[in-house]
Amino acid sequence: MDTTTPEAGQQPEQPTEQQKDIVQTIRSLADPKHLGNKKLLAAGGIIIFLLIFIPLFVLLFSGGKTNKNEIKPTPTPASDIVKKAAQPKSAASKQPSQTLVYGTWTSQTSVIRAVDTTTSQSKTLATLPLSIKKISILSNNTLLYIDQTDTNDHGQRMSIYNVNEKQIVTNIPADDGFGIDDYVLSPNKKYLVIWEVQFSTDTNTLQGGESRIYAVNLDSPTVVNPLYDESVTTTIPIHYPVAVLNDGTVFTDQFIPNDTNGGTGWAYGMSLVDADGTNKQDIASMTNGTYGSQPTLSPDGKFLLFAGYDGVNGDGTKIKNGYRQAILTPNTVELLDTKSLKRYKLPNLPDTNTYSDVQWDKQTGNIILSMLSSDAKQMGIYIYDPSKLQDKQLSLPLANGTSYGYVSQLTENKTLIGIQSTAAANLGNLGNTYAYAYTQMAVLDAHNNLSYVSVEDPFMQYITILPGNYFKNVLGAQTSASESSQPAVTYAILQGTGSSNPQKYTFFLKTTLASLRLQGKSSTACTKLGDARCSALGMKPDTKTFAVCQTIEKAVAATANACY
Repeated sequence: MDTTTPEAGQQPEQPTEQQKDIVQTIRSLADPKHLGNKKLLAAGGIIIFLLIFIPLFVLLFSGGKTNKNEIKPTPTPASDIVKKAAQPKSAASKQPSQTLVYGTWTSQTSVIRAVDTTTSQSKTLATLPLSIKKISILSNNTLLYIDQTDTNDHGQRMSIYNVNEKQIVTNIPADDGFGIDDYVLSPNKKYLVIWEVQFSTDTNTLQGGESRIYAVNLDSPTVVNPLYDESVTTTIPIHYPVAVLNDGTVFTDQFIPNDTNGGTGWAYGMSLVDADGTNKQDIASMTNGTYGSQPTLSPDGKFLLFAGYDGVNGDGTKIKNGYRQAILTPNTVELLDTKSLKRYKLPNLPDTNTYSDVQWDKQTGNIILSMLSSDAKQMGIYIYDPSKLQDKQLSLPLANGTSYGYVSQLTENKTLIGIQSTAAANLGNLGNTYAYAYTQMAVLDAHNNLSYVSVEDPFMQYITILPGNYFKNVLGAQTSASESSQPAVTYAILQGTGSSNPQKYTFFLKTTLASLRLQGKSSTACTKLGDARCSALGMKPDTKTFAVCQTIEKAVAATANACY
């Protein structure tokens, strides 16, 4: 795709060639192949530092003051700053295959499986109760999840499950009268931040209820530190956690549940707080009206990624067609440095597009973009390489007229894709976000060739991708459906219409999960955001372009899933 830098006035000036040359010079000095003469380097180190680093500092960081009364036009960073977001190529990219971890349901249990994406060999990690949600892999022998969920999908405790011992080894209970709605983990798996809620007894929604956030160091899980304790109103946003760093710093977004005025509840401003509850502060660069997606943390914890809004269509807080403008037309892709709290726009992405979803790929450190445009040929899913500051469109194939959706990169040249069953009854809760169950998965290579991942279950909740040998030392022999003591779930059971003793099945919670979650936290406008974004770009319903736009929205559905 040919992309051009926005015109002057739409974003700050790009770094000069001189600046780039200085950056490259410093990089070359750090290259091991240039360090052969250690004596010369030691003798000249101070001179090199003074002659190169100080001019670089002056060139890159002087001037450019912005008017605080305007919508914040965030700076386009020098290449080296953005490229820090590019993660070192994961060991997974060198593996001959990867491990797909997914969850599924039987009549009475949640089953967690690990599948080799090349051989399709399947092994069962754990057989757990139905009443759990959001599974994270703590290690090759331990799983973390929200346990003992109720009809509102709120858990009574966090549990850590040992795969070898087949039992819970640690649990962290919720407060009396509260249920655990969500949590985030630090990249090093040391810090856990828990969001607990209490629905209003009058409305059975979060509006009018209570919200609390706690931080836990998993080295001492009995010590729980309160961070926020808030009453939920229609006017004052509450906090919910979006990330925690390896040092325990907690980042929160602000949220108005059941928001009828802005279309969606999220992105009312970001804050941070230490894990012990001290040093609370709002982030001045992340205010309501300047971003349109929930920020996500890079694999190394250095940056938060989000779709931003630069004010080109007016005040980002104003309501247009039922949505705040920043939510309706996010037109930049940006990084927030988690230390300096400065925002940086990713270059070479035109601000005439709408970036409806942005996410990190944890395998490669690349960024996955869902790009909407008035030009149908420009619309699609893109892979943006922050080390090269370039993007390329991902060609997603069709199967019986249904488009595959993006799941994850496996390596630089292989992508895991899948087809989801988007019926409301198939919304599931075992992965990191609420998502529809996959009915088919395949690996797409650089030449657009497909190889199918054969699995034994008809419905899959995606959890994560791990290196191919990740569970080598803890899993037993390969399993198959015939070896399972529980009957495999069928579509009839999933819909709650099984003809053979349907009353014995306890899967009915999942069939109403979408409606319960939507009623409890969001407005109905939240699920229609994708259509509104297509219309805002000038597309008319019942046109081919509008249909293409809807397909792109479904291909990466994280934004819609945030409604739940």
